[in-house]
Amino acid sequence: MQMSIQKAQINILINLKCKQFQMSLIINQIMKSKIFVKRFSTIKKTQELSQFLINIQKVSEQVSKFGYVVEVKLFEAFVIIKQTMGEELVFQLGNILKQNASGAQIVNQIPQFKSYRIDQFNELVGRHDINYILGKLQQCESGKIKQYLDGNLKEQLKQCYDTYLKKYEDTIQQYKYDEDKWEEIVDNVRQLSKQINLHSKKQKNEILHLLAQICAYWTLNESGKQKQDKKNIFKKPNHTQIISIIMLLGIHKEAGFWQGVKNQFQYESQIQLNNQLIEILTGEGKSITLGFCSIILALLGCEVDVVCYSNYLSERDDKDFRNLFISFGVSEKIKYGTFRQQVEKYINNNFNIRQATLDIVNSQTLDNNKNTKQNTTNYKILLIDEVDIFFNLDYYGQTQNPIVKYEVEEIKNIITEIWNSKGQQKSSIITNIEQSSSYKELMIKYPKFERLFKRHINKLAQDVNQVELHKNQKDYIVRNNLIGYKQIDSTIDFKFYYGYLTLFAYFLENSKGNINDQTLKQKTQLNLHCGHISYALLPDTYSAILGVTGTLQSLNSQMKECLKKYNFSTEIYIPSMFGDSKLDFRKGDMVKVEIDQENQYLQIQQISFSAIKQKQSVLIFFKDSQSLIDYHDSNYLYLPKENYIKVTDHNDSTEFNHQVQKATRSGQIGLFVREYGRGTDFISFDPNVIQSGGVVVIQTFLSDNITEEIQIKGRTARQGQQGQYYLILNQKDLIKDFGLQDDQIQQWKNNQNQKSLYDNLSEVRNVKENQRYEDIEKKINIATDSHQKTIQYIQSIKNGNYDQAINYINDNS
Repeated sequence: MQMSIQKAQINILINLKCKQFQMSLIINQIMKSKIFVKRFSTIKKTQELSQFLINIQKVSEQVSKFGYVVEVKLFEAFVIIKQTMGEELVFQLGNILKQNASGAQIVNQIPQFKSYRIDQFNELVGRHDINYILGKLQQCESGKIKQYLDGNLKEQLKQCYDTYLKKYEDTIQQYKYDEDKWEEIVDNVRQLSKQINLHSKKQKNEILHLLAQICAYWTLNESGKQKQDKKNIFKKPNHTQIISIIMLLGIHKEAGFWQGVKNQFQYESQIQLNNQLIEILTGEGKSITLGFCSIILALLGCEVDVVCYSNYLSERDDKDFRNLFISFGVSEKIKYGTFRQQVEKYINNNFNIRQATLDIVNSQTLDNNKNTKQNTTNYKILLIDEVDIFFNLDYYGQTQNPIVKYEVEEIKNIITEIWNSKGQQKSSIITNIEQSSSYKELMIKYPKFERLFKRHINKLAQDVNQVELHKNQKDYIVRNNLIGYKQIDSTIDFKFYYGYLTLFAYFLENSKGNINDQTLKQKTQLNLHCGHISYALLPDTYSAILGVTGTLQSLNSQMKECLKKYNFSTEIYIPSMFGDSKLDFRKGDMVKVEIDQENQYLQIQQISFSAIKQKQSVLIFFKDSQSLIDYHDSNYLYLPKENYIKVTDHNDSTEFNHQVQKATRSGQIGLFVREYGRGTDFISFDPNVIQSGGVVVIQTFLSDNITEEIQIKGRTARQGQQGQYYLILNQKDLIKDFGLQDDQIQQWKNNQNQKSLYDNLSEVRNVKENQRYEDIEKKINIATDSHQKTIQYIQSIKNGNYDQAINYINDNS
């Protein structure tokens, strides 16, 4: 095996040299693409034209900096092709190009192939009708066992779907050839939303007609004007997305979520709206379900917050739907953001707590009018994407702590003196500071805040000697004179901070020449806390919560207990629109625990060799950046080191998307940290990969919870494709992370307790995860207490009780 791998590596190096020579020739062709394309006046040379276009595409794949130039030139070429040779040739080219990896990438990214892509996708999802979906759909009351729908409920949903579909198709039929009149649909939707009368028997149909026309308008805009003598090709919401919307909003019920919303607006009643949870599998269009739900709710006057754990995903989905929101006049009522951004929104609603805190410290009073904002009475609906992340211990039981930066000359001098005292005992540092002229001047200027400044000096004196440890633990990034930290979605946040550890990290990097003096001076400030907002209490500020996730049925018992507190009435399980999964994962021989890192790497190398030999691609996921780097620096790589795609974090979405697309190509191996195992769209367009068993995913660590593992598995076998998943673990990691013993693991390997190795590992994981949630109630209570004190602080400011506000600042800021 080792000899075969070495031989393959030599062949790869030879091919790489050839490609570098070919690339220089191809680059010279790029600028001639217009002239070349104009020579093709008939469709007889389609094969030659396809090959020329593929050669151009290969430039951007091998040298990403040429990507934009290549894309522009390909766009220009296809404008000529479509104008001179017609839509039919575009479809013929599509059929040829998709048989080649680079050609398939052209089809996926060039706008002129939009109709072709839609047609191909419609064929893929059209294999299962609405009756198949309803037959596979399951639901249950919260906390109970899920069941297939009974006959009555299936019939109700089928009738709703048929009503929707008829109006949708009628609208498409009426407007598909008349682009100038599409805005009539918008007018009809706005008018209908104002006229809906929930006391009428026509209520349900009116709501379904509203949904149908919204979807029809989206379809027409996404698909473009149709030609009367050509095949009509439309991008449509699929069966599962429409059923998801109907069930989430309770449109099929006589008195459900929908009636509750409208009653609140009309009669100021206190009807409890139905909070609902729905499972929509990875790659099945959650964003479309959330987008259309948002529009319907906003048209009825609700304010809608669509919240996700990932800034990258949130911005992507917002970008996809923002123009549609604008068209229907609801853009101001629908906001996308992360959990952290949502807390910021809550903090800043009605009151500028940061400015108020700063004003009180500076003058012991404040202008009340300046810090009070206009309150809104609209009912708020919270849509949570990947709701299981919200109940992860990174958020649930935690608080977000808004700060305001405070700087005066005395503060800057004190902080600098503390840095210069680094290495001394904490008590000595504090004594020296309290004897300094800067400290004495500070006490004279701000006599009411002696407790405040003493607390911060105490914290500064403690953290100054922890900064090296902080650097090792958090592995922060220094870039463009700023320090950033990796977030849960692997983006780097340069505004995130770890109190004074981050401040002294700036001093440390300045001493190394990585941060300039001007930036350091700007960062030399106190961080005054303005309050503590509990994530767990955030949903309580909304009239209703709709949660969406791809892993609802896999939540652990503790997380399900947390969900009960939010009164989710129903759990809905939507089947895949692509049919049964084609994931190849066998517990017996695709889960390995190797005795050490060397053997783990060797096993990964062998799997990679087999996959690349079969013309597949490989995605390898690591626990953290250091684990990824250790593997990449090892002697157990199958490909030359420079040929690996390596992603530990990203800020540039364009470059990141390029890396993701490249990673699913035949012969590619991508190394990713665990955060990219959720939400990243690793769909392969390479025919070699698709026909050879799909993308191979290797996970190199045991996830703390099953939901993360399911998400990582979901990076392959997407949208009806095949795929393989391996779990290749290091025994020493299991001993360290899960407290296991060598002999215990060996017994599992030998199947001595009649359970598979994987089942034993899963049991240990479940026990550890439940233990992590054991003190969650205590954390919730602490967070709630801090949250309530913050509310009291705000109220004391509004009421003009500044002595109470000053006491809060002294004890908490």
